[in-house]
Amino acid sequence: MEKKRIKIGTRGSELALWQAGHIKELLQSEFPGITFEIITFSTRGDSDRHLQGASAEQRGMFTSSLEDALIRSDIDIAVHSLKDLPVEMPEGLRLAAVPERENPADVLVAKDGLKLIELPPGGRVLTGSPRRRALVLDQRPDLHVEGVRGNVPTRIEKLHASDADALVLAYAGLKRLGLQDHTTEILSVNTFIPAPGQGALAVQTRADCSFVNNLCAAVDHGPSRLCVTAERAFFHAIGAGCHAEAGAVATMDGSTITLQGFFSDSDQRLVRKELVQEVNDELEAQAAGYHLAEKFQRKKTQMNDHTPGKVFLVGAGPGDPRLLTLRGREVLEGADVVVYDRLISPQLLGLAGPHAEMIYAGKSPGAHTLSQDQINSLLVQHAKEGNQVVRLKGGDPFIFGRGGEEVEALAEANVEFEIVPGITAAAGACAYAGIPLTHRGKSGAVAFITGHDSAESDGGPDWEALARFRGTLVFYMGVSRMDDICRKLLQSGKTESTPAAVVENGTRAGQRTLRAKLGNIVEKARQQGVSPPALLIIGEVAAMDKSLDWYGHLPLFSKKIVITRPAGRAAEMASDVLEAGGEPVLAPAIKIQPPADSQPLMDELTVLQEYDLVIFTSVAGVDSFFGHLFQSGKDARSLSDVSICAIGPKTSAGLRQYGITHDLMPERYISESLVEMLDERQMLDGKKVLCPRSDIAPPNLVEMLQSRGATVKEVHAYSVRPDNSGIEKVREMIDDENNDGIWLTFTSASTVKSFFEMIEPSRIRPGISVASIGPHTSAALENMGVPIDVEAKKHTAEGMISAIICFE
Repeated sequence: MEKKRIKIGTRGSELALWQAGHIKELLQSEFPGITFEIITFSTRGDSDRHLQGASAEQRGMFTSSLEDALIRSDIDIAVHSLKDLPVEMPEGLRLAAVPERENPADVLVAKDGLKLIELPPGGRVLTGSPRRRALVLDQRPDLHVEGVRGNVPTRIEKLHASDADALVLAYAGLKRLGLQDHTTEILSVNTFIPAPGQGALAVQTRADCSFVNNLCAAVDHGPSRLCVTAERAFFHAIGAGCHAEAGAVATMDGSTITLQGFFSDSDQRLVRKELVQEVNDELEAQAAGYHLAEKFQRKKTQMNDHTPGKVFLVGAGPGDPRLLTLRGREVLEGADVVVYDRLISPQLLGLAGPHAEMIYAGKSPGAHTLSQDQINSLLVQHAKEGNQVVRLKGGDPFIFGRGGEEVEALAEANVEFEIVPGITAAAGACAYAGIPLTHRGKSGAVAFITGHDSAESDGGPDWEALARFRGTLVFYMGVSRMDDICRKLLQSGKTESTPAAVVENGTRAGQRTLRAKLGNIVEKARQQGVSPPALLIIGEVAAMDKSLDWYGHLPLFSKKIVITRPAGRAAEMASDVLEAGGEPVLAPAIKIQPPADSQPLMDELTVLQEYDLVIFTSVAGVDSFFGHLFQSGKDARSLSDVSICAIGPKTSAGLRQYGITHDLMPERYISESLVEMLDERQMLDGKKVLCPRSDIAPPNLVEMLQSRGATVKEVHAYSVRPDNSGIEKVREMIDDENNDGIWLTFTSASTVKSFFEMIEPSRIRPGISVASIGPHTSAALENMGVPIDVEAKKHTAEGMISAIICFE
């Protein structure tokens, strides 16, 4: 039998032939029974050399001849450098494979073996790329950058034939031609950001040729494909044809993608942004590119409008996220950049917009992520780029928060700033512990003192004056020096019988208050294992009645409630937990995304008048349904002749947001109750029902409706995917046998499935309780072998919290 012959098309240059040969070798090794042959073509880009380094649309000149040959079926496969392939391809063609990518970095080829930083002042650098020119000048503005044309060997020849000092080009091209020894420095992709797709090859085919597409799938490299997808989506979204001085590069670590981009505007201002998020498929990779582009679009608008940057020093309070001021929330919601401290609540960070850049600057005893000088420089840098920068600090910025040093740096750099005060730790922690800082007859004054070692460098406090002080003394950051503090106060005249207290983790669910006398508070704190953050309070108010400790009497005090529902739908439940004194731990097990294919839903929206019933089972289904309805040019009037069913009050509330009131909602918020209600009212037999649901919804609802005579159309309104963004914190809590009072809460069978795919059910030990929202979720837990402590009688998140409170 004659072997199947597959024709591979390529350009005729030396590099293009190597690339096609490489793909041929990969395919041949996978399919030795098939013959692969290479056919060369000439393109406009090969003859019109000025197109090198041009925009994405012009670079299509390197690919159009091959694409035409594909469409005519003259070849079966076209091989390109991926950076030459426009994002939008001709109809009927597809990107069938992206083999494992070569190092995408640019390199320096210097005559004297020098690195970029070592080139002589005023030296000459050759490159054919506006992007490379912008990056060279960003690092070495003293250099002269000149254009150069030709293929890789020609450029190297031109370097050595001229008096230029160095040449910048792609590492992948050098290596593929065996010329990598010319490299004097591989330029870090973190600072010298490559072009999208640089180092990757594109295997292009006809979309309808399933045999060839299946062959090519064997040489596709998933991580490389996701990276270049994100890069190309970003470039397409920012209009790279209009901004040639731009680049993007992505890297993968497991399922986490880090996407970096930059652009240089007409004033040669170079702006960089980074995005880190989980990516599991091409749709998510594409979305990552679009998200990064949105950051840049906002920044370009600010720069074009010459919007001045501003820094807001915001006091976040001592821990409870509800203690943030209204002004603090207002500026946080509008932030472009948030620089935050170690003990900031994740719920506060969630108030920032989805595209805000988050920078951790946390400090713990003996471990500083960034020095104070580095933090100051960051604030100045981002503000001068036109950003609204929020410096989010625990407590109050000006009370032992080093806010004074930061505003001095901002003022010196002529950066506008605003101070947003916060509730300082002494006020917040003592209020939550029921210890009034002042009290008539007991304390008419209060003093805040740093207990930090650095106080000694300033000569330290006046211990004799503090010993005579007739009020309340509050020592911040003094746990490690408590022995020294108490000893010096006693030596200076304070009596051992003076009341004292330590408040640990003030305003948090783990708050703990120890009361003793000054003479033995240190020993008691040591026995109880007190650790930072904690305050030492000394004075008569520390001995006041423990019944004033209102926070410690809340029903969920000291309990950690793990919330596994999607991040965007956890806020209300978290608020209920805080109201009851618990600590919400956000650990979304799933995330809600657009459907993989929205066309089936769009098709049904055009014939809504044919349906008798539309059943909504979740808020996510409601939001997606109406989002697609509006996208199709219609609105809620399309449902005027259709009966609307909702399962649960949250789904009903979601409908009201779009001006729709449900016609039917069962008393029990489960599918069985809805079907029973509809059947009793004879609303199913012979009726046509639309169910917009998730892509993993169980079949029982559809089956029950069909068994009652209904014609049911189920469409995927949204996709449910695993989310592991908070799982490590939960795993640490579960594995810590000293960490009790933990509740795992589940609001759907899908959260159960996803959660226990990441954490084995066998790890659920005594001290960890499990709560279910309803029977379907409980059934999923039972199938996993997970014991259930409570099931909500009212199948809502509020009902589940109430059930936990009753259990406790």
